[in-house]
Parts: sequence; structure tokens; C-alpha cells
Amino acid sequence: MYDEVSDKYNHLSINLFLIPLITSIYHHCELYILFSLTFFITGSLYHINLWIDKKLNLKIIILRNVDILVVHSLTPCMIYYSFYDNLFCFIACFGVFSIFLIYYFYSIRVPHIIIHILGSLSIVNAIESCNLNRDICPLC
Repeated sequence: MYDEVSDKYNHLSINLFLIPLITSIYHHCELYILFSLTFFITGSLYHINLWIDKKLNLKIIILRNVDILVVHSLTPCMIYYSFYDNLFCFIACFGVFSIFLIYYFYSIRVPHIIIHILGSLSIVNAIESCNLNRDICPLC
């Protein structure tokens, strides 16, 4: 479960999800603040506990499943409600699609930190897309 080489910096790279949180606070997007905080907290709990325990146990299984549930439920909602005709939306969708490809087809060859980078950038771009359409976007 824990690979010292590929998981070495995940407990640190999860802090990249503070960027969308700060962006959503800056733009006063209340629901995005909740989304970003949820991504950050669940990801941090899972990756820090995995880094500490370095083995598969019930706590890690539960935290991993909660993290997966959050990502798989909030990401489609985030993209759906931020889907407007602008470059930010395109970049966010491209990032989410890239994460899907990496995670489900190339996860052994690509370090997990790449998923954290793409995820953080995708959320920031979705926030920017929503902010550009603030008057009609329900997440801001």
C-alpha cells in the first residue's frame, strides 16, 4: 500500500490544496470554500496517516475510502456548476480528465504528486470560471 518512492512526498504535496482554499476565500465563493476545505482535510488525513503508519490497516482503508468518496462526489459537481464558455473551464476539465487517465491507467508510472498538482490547478481554474460568471454560478 505505501511505497517509499512514489508516496514519499504525498503528505506534503497535499498542501497544494490550500491554493484553491485561499482562492475561494479571496473570491468569496462560499461553497467553493466548503469544497476546498473538504478536499484538503480528507486528503490530509489520509496521506498523513498513511505516511505515519506506512502500512495498510483499518484506519487507512476508511480514510482512503472517505477521500475517494469526496473526490468522486465533489469533482463532478464542481465541474458541472463551473461549466461555462471560458478558458478556465477548459483547463479545469482538461485537468480532471488528465487525473482520470493517470489514476486509472498510469498510476504505477506517475507519482501521486502529479495528481495533487493537477487537482489543485483544476479546482483553482473551476473557481476562476465560476467567479467570471458570478451572477449565475451557484457556487460563488
